Amino acid sequence: MNQKPDFLSFREERLREWCTAVLKKCCAVTDDYAAAVSGALVSANLRGVDTHGVNLLQYYVRRFKNISHTDIRVTAEMPAFCHIDGGGHMGPAVSVFAMDRAIEKAAACGVGMAIAENSSHFGATGYYTCQAARKGYIGFATTVAYKTMTPWGGLENFIGNNPFSFAFPWREFPIMLDISNSVTARNKIFNYAREGWALPEGWATDSGGVPTTDARKAIEGFLQPIAGYKGVGIAMMFEIIVGTLAHGHYATSIKPNADPTGNQNVSHLFLAIKPDCFMTKEEIGETLEKFVTAFRAVKRRKDVGELLLPGEIEYNREQERKKTGIPLSPALVAELNTFASESGAQALLEDVC
Repeated sequence: MNQKPDFLSFREERLREWCTAVLKKCCAVTDDYAAAVSGALVSANLRGVDTHGVNLLQYYVRRFKNISHTDIRVTAEMPAFCHIDGGGHMGPAVSVFAMDRAIEKAAACGVGMAIAENSSHFGATGYYTCQAARKGYIGFATTVAYKTMTPWGGLENFIGNNPFSFAFPWREFPIMLDISNSVTARNKIFNYAREGWALPEGWATDSGGVPTTDARKAIEGFLQPIAGYKGVGIAMMFEIIVGTLAHGHYATSIKPNADPTGNQNVSHLFLAIKPDCFMTKEEIGETLEKFVTAFRAVKRRKDVGELLLPGEIEYNREQERKKTGIPLSPALVAELNTFASESGAQALLEDVC
């Protein structure tokens, strides 16, 4: 049984300030760059996606300091499409730039797509689809991830779990799905290993393909796909589309976050759709309201209090954590403090050792 420690609580503003200070101190990035990265990470923590939150900052900074960079730039484009060279930069900075370009093209053409290569891990995929939805666009995003899954029946990591997200603008919050093609994220396996917790059954196997609840054995093994072979198939199709359009940067060429040497070679795809091309915004709003009302009225089990839309759990948690703070484990805070000390940056919490 997992014994979970008393978590430390941090205000959203405190975590943003700390991330920004570390980025500017260690990497000398611009305010906009720091805001893109800290925004993506802290937003994940706010929404309860703690595998993709401030725990990742140390990996981003270490890689950034070890490689040279060029400008994030558009290298080729058509009216509704552009290709972006990420210059080896941090994934959130590249991705915010790329989704903005997709939105600009959707504003002009009704649909816009951006392929970004020479990037790195970008955090939670839903951050970028919500970026589109909050501006009134339907958003889609996916990425090629580090190899953590084996082909169906295989015994060798070959493909990424390649997360993807859709978001649709709504008056209350973006209706958003953000999932990977594995039962859990690789970062969650690392979190469980750091805390010394046992994994739930069905999350991963060891290197021999045998199901395991030992997080350290799972790190050396394979993530279990969602829906069996179907999840593997979806992950492979995303990898074929994005990896091929990014000049062959597939999962096998990507470095894991824990290896800070050299470019990570991650590629992403971003899509924005202008929903009011053939319907007015009023018609779209009325149509969606009817659907949501019908959805809320679906007969439910006695043990279910309310049927929730995709992304609603995360939205509710975000509102709660804005009031009560973001919980981080003592082990994680100590890890971040060690990183800050090594980097010459301010500690997140001075009295944790």
